[in-house]
Amino acid sequence: MNDKAPLNYYALLDVSPDARNLDIIRAYRRAKLTYRVDSMATYSLFDDAELERIRGEIELAYHTLSNPERRQAYDEALAAGAQEQQKGEGNT
Repeated sequence: MNDKAPLNYYALLDVSPDARNLDIIRAYRRAKLTYRVDSMATYSLFDDAELERIRGEIELAYHTLSNPERRQAYDEALAAGAQEQQKGEGNT
């Protein structure tokens, strides 16, 4: 997880932008299991501080995507960011 790139909550939870709420809940639970404290999958990949940061990002992603109003605002911000990126690429 690169600190320089903007974090995409859909990618973090490994769901598509048109995912249903049930899919988001399942993906959240799967991510929580993957990054839990005693997970062998992450044992030697991340230090404790990085795991804590990742778990916080998972919580924020779920908190945002599981609420229809917050999700709509997030989707609008993603769309606006994509448009700005396209404008910037057009100038090069």
